[in-house]
Amino acid sequence: MGICTNFFTGFRYAVAGYMISYCLDGDVSIGGFLINYTVLMSFGEVTCMLAGAAAPWFTRRVGSKRVAFMCAAAICFIISAATFFVPMSASYVWLMVLLLVLSSVGVGIYSPLLWSMYADVADYTTHRFGTSSTGLIFSSGTMAQKLGGAISGSLVALLLSMAGAHMVQDSTGSQVLDPSSITASVRTMVWALFSLFPALFALIMGVLAYGFKRVANSPQSPL
Repeated sequence: MGICTNFFTGFRYAVAGYMISYCLDGDVSIGGFLINYTVLMSFGEVTCMLAGAAAPWFTRRVGSKRVAFMCAAAICFIISAATFFVPMSASYVWLMVLLLVLSSVGVGIYSPLLWSMYADVADYTTHRFGTSSTGLIFSSGTMAQKLGGAISGSLVALLLSMAGAHMVQDSTGSQVLDPSSITASVRTMVWALFSLFPALFALIMGVLAYGFKRVANSPQSPL
C-alpha cells in the first residue's frame, strides 16, 4: 500500500510540468491569475493538509481506518480516471484545478492513515509474536516511500520513451524532454501519466486496504 501511494503522487509530480508545457501549451493566465506548475500543485498541497487534519474525524464517521482508506482510494481512483477525459486545452485549466483539489482530498485522508496503520501492524506483531518489530516496520514504510518514488520516476521516463519522446540536456545539465520529439502520442501519454496511471494505483491500494483486518480492541482507536 505504501509503495502504491508513492506511485500515485510520484506520477503526478513527475509529469505535471510536462502537462502544462506541452499539453496546455505553457503557463496559463486567466483573469490575470497565472497557473504554472508551482501554483497548480500548491492547490493540491494545501488541500492535502486540510484533508489530513480532517482524517481522524472522517475515520470516526465511517467507523474504521480500513474503510476510511478504501474511501480515500476510491476518491483518488474516480477523480483521477475522470481527469483523463478532460479536453487537452488551456480553456479547461480550472476544471483541471478542481479535479486536482478533489483527488487531493483522498490523498490527504489516506496519507496520515497509512502511518497510523503501520503502527497498528507493529502493535499486532508484538501481540501475535511477543516481539517488537516497530523499527523494522516503520523503516520498511520509509523504504516504501523511497522505492515508490524511484520506480515511478523510472517508469515515467520509460513510458514517455515508448511513446516516442527523447531526453536532452538543458542549459543547467538537467535531463528534459526534447521539444522536437513532442507528438500527439507523447502528449496523450503525459495526460495518461497524470490521470489514468495514478488511478490504476489508487485502485490497487484500495484493494490491498480491503485485506487490512481489525486487530485492536479499543473503540477509541478504530481500524
